[in-house]
Amino acid sequence: MYTIEAPTSFAATMVVGTLNGGNGPMVHKAWFMDDLHEGDKVLFFPKCDKHNRCTFYLPNPDKTGKEIETQGSFSPSGARTNTSQLCGSGKPSAAVEAQVCNQAQPVTASLRLR
Repeated sequence: MYTIEAPTSFAATMVVGTLNGGNGPMVHKAWFMDDLHEGDKVLFFPKCDKHNRCTFYLPNPDKTGKEIETQGSFSPSGARTNTSQLCGSGKPSAAVEAQVCNQAQPVTASLRLR
């Protein structure tokens, strides 16, 4: 599961912080993902570090050839499996191997907006 934070306005955040004595909230920019619905697809490219903190690059639909850069994280949403270790070993029955070992694992990613 990918969690992508809305991009922030550094300048607006600094102004609000200055007006509030140095203590102010992050000011988020309105962006195209605010208008998405269940089932909409989004193209993005993540660069994640070893702690699964990521920088995301998304094509900007309002400016051809430009990207939106924002932060977020990645967390695996599927449980790990040990079936590959037993497949082909002869330990599971033929019926179990046919059911478990010969299935292609789908590659999917879900996206949570923050």
